[in-house]
Amino acid sequence: MILVNGQFHTVDRENPLAEAVAVRDGKFLAVGTVAEVMQYHDDATKVVDLKGHTAIPGLNDSHLHLIRGGAEL
Repeated sequence: MILVNGQFHTVDRENPLAEAVAVRDGKFLAVGTVAEVMQYHDDATKVVDLKGHTAIPGLNDSHLHLIRGGAEL
């Protein structure tokens, strides 16, 4: 999947913002300009136009503290 025309905060001091990203199998392939990221486009790639919106990666912490988790069941 390629997300274009968005605002991506990269946490990279030299390149703090990007306008596009390419993602495959849950991993970032490319982060940068639309032109840079579209190099990863093929016929099977879904392209999503974010229309200037900010995208934030989903962070999921799904761990469980077994003793406390079991006690709360």
